[in-house]
Amino acid sequence: MYGSISFTVIRINSSMRVIFQIITSINLGGAENIAFSLADYLNTAEGNFKPVIFELYKTESTYSDNKKKKLTEQGIEFHTLGLKSKYLSLVIAPFTLWYYIRKRKPEIVHSHTDLPDFVLALTVKMFSKARFKIIRTIHNTELWPTHSLLGRITEKSFINDTIIAVSRPALTAYNNLRKNCRLASSENQQVILNGIKNPVSSDFPYSLDRTKINIAFAGRLELQKGADTLLSIITNCSANIKEKIVFHIIGHGTYQGQIVDFCKKNSYSVFHEPVSELASKLSSFDYLIMPSRHEGLVLLSLEASFSKVPVIASDIPGLAETLPPGWPLLAKAQKPDSFIEILEKITGEKYNTAELKAIAFNYVSQNFSFEKMGRSYLSVFQTLNTGTK
Repeated sequence: MYGSISFTVIRINSSMRVIFQIITSINLGGAENIAFSLADYLNTAEGNFKPVIFELYKTESTYSDNKKKKLTEQGIEFHTLGLKSKYLSLVIAPFTLWYYIRKRKPEIVHSHTDLPDFVLALTVKMFSKARFKIIRTIHNTELWPTHSLLGRITEKSFINDTIIAVSRPALTAYNNLRKNCRLASSENQQVILNGIKNPVSSDFPYSLDRTKINIAFAGRLELQKGADTLLSIITNCSANIKEKIVFHIIGHGTYQGQIVDFCKKNSYSVFHEPVSELASKLSSFDYLIMPSRHEGLVLLSLEASFSKVPVIASDIPGLAETLPPGWPLLAKAQKPDSFIEILEKITGEKYNTAELKAIAFNYVSQNFSFEKMGRSYLSVFQTLNTGTK
């Protein structure tokens, strides 16, 4: 009913340094994209690394199918630890992960975000003889906001693991979590800013009305990403905005039903299923809107700036850092009227768009290089020696 788990073991050169990258799912998400990027970087890096990606539960969508095909073309191995059900997978995944650990003997297990941390914590707790180093990347500024008990259970399993945060606020969130759990923070912690490759532009697969200003929202339709704020913005925007702007909402999640229904009734808003390799298609849009509640260091904003698409964003830590100092398109988080004010200025041509594009592009080019991020992680991987956890 829920699918099946396959146990496939690929024989590899014994001198290879196997690194497991654990993500929630092969789906749309910044943490996932960082794991994919690191695997791609390690594939060609010096040191004879063998990256292996694990998703907690099985994903079946056009996006995930395309991403898995891309990973295969890149020669990146991937596996599923659980079933189609996310919650059943949390029970099964530790046993499957242990199976792969025993067979593949990874030097490093690298976990991305809370649920992968939870599964890794259970694995360590149940199978204490495991020999590998643990790296955890902290991708957000709010950790376990709705499941604090699971957070405590998770954190108790980790002692002096290597902590990498994608921003200074994300590192602060980790230290606050450890303090709240009455646990000592790791002595091995640092910040490595997310980095991306400059996207190669390609056309968006759906038609756009070039007589209008096309603004995209892309991501999970959840509270964290401000899906409710977005719905309020497009509901309450003025007749002037409705006449001059088309909102393209790309994603999936809890608010999908409400947004799809709204878009069916209002021609100035269009819903699209997640699009593979979206970064290369952002250049089709005039602006990107990101009304997030909290972020670690969001990739989408960087991708937009590299694509010379100005970002309308919440003024929150982890998102504001991706944009140049004094960025005029920052709105108050969870304040739809603040976003609407910016949209009114856009329709009134109050901004020098060409100047905004140039400023943002120069800023991300100097601060968020893919090569810089890759070298920083590689340095961490190279200095870790296999030991007992």
